[in-house]
Amino acid sequence: MTVRLIAIDPDTQLREVWDDIREGLNDILAKGAYTWLPEDIYVAIKTRQSVLLVGMADNRFAGFVVLTLNKGFDGLEGNVWCAYNIGKSEYIDALMPVIDDFLRESGCKRATMISSRPGWAKIAPKLGFKPVYTTYSKEL
Repeated sequence: MTVRLIAIDPDTQLREVWDDIREGLNDILAKGAYTWLPEDIYVAIKTRQSVLLVGMADNRFAGFVVLTLNKGFDGLEGNVWCAYNIGKSEYIDALMPVIDDFLRESGCKRATMISSRPGWAKIAPKLGFKPVYTTYSKEL
């Protein structure tokens, strides 16, 4: 089974895929300590502050990635805000080069990702990410 990523047009396609996306976002929220809501991501995609790429395998929804392009000190950085897949965890291995190409074509110099989930500490290096700094947070 091969999986491919499709960039979703927020004006014409977002509503069509939103139920699947929201379900995945709720699953992500249940597994980690995040401060965003699915509605935050919807607004960011709808207003083109973020990009939604939907994974399709055998013409069926297989997951998604939400990317945000941020201005870094030396150019654009593509941040993986969140990623979700149904079933095979190796999808991310196959799709990271596609995500990298998308970010390069968008003018990004690098890809970034922040996660509080311990599993990413093992997966991220395999995808070419290296730790740069640790983010600490405290609620006031």
